[in-house]
Amino acid sequence: MMILSMTCSVNSALNNHSKDIPGKQKQAPVKPLSYFVDRYKNPDEGMTQAYLSGHCTLAQVGEHFGVSYATVSRAVKQAEKRKRARQIYVLTLRYFQ
Repeated sequence: MMILSMTCSVNSALNNHSKDIPGKQKQAPVKPLSYFVDRYKNPDEGMTQAYLSGHCTLAQVGEHFGVSYATVSRAVKQAEKRKRARQIYVLTLRYFQ
């Protein structure tokens, strides 16, 4: 009886804990770095998208594209700067309409 009681307690605890975990965590499938070379004509854009995919380090992207990780970092920062500028522009347009 003691073992049955402990088993029920453990099963209950596991069932309660599993409710806290999302049903299915979605993550994009890993694309090879060659995909980003082929997909983007601009190497800076390809490096940026490869890094932002979250599956590669700056060094891995740089090695594949034949540049240093610092070059990849600069490309990512410039892309983020352009994105912020576009967001500000859109917000400004909406505000003054």
